[in-house]
Amino acid sequence: MNYYKEFNLEENATEDQIRSAVGAPSIEEEKYCLCGKLHEDCNENYEHMTSGV
Repeated sequence: MNYYKEFNLEENATEDQIRSAVGAPSIEEEKYCLCGKLHEDCNENYEHMTSGV
């Protein structure tokens, strides 16, 4: 299966373009908990990320 074709991407697509096409968070978005704090600053990030805020 050609995943580039499946997601309408060029073979030289950037990581940001690929993340966007598959619905993954951006690199910047991955740094933050659902409550808006940085993961390292949130004492409840596991609960927030697995159960919601």
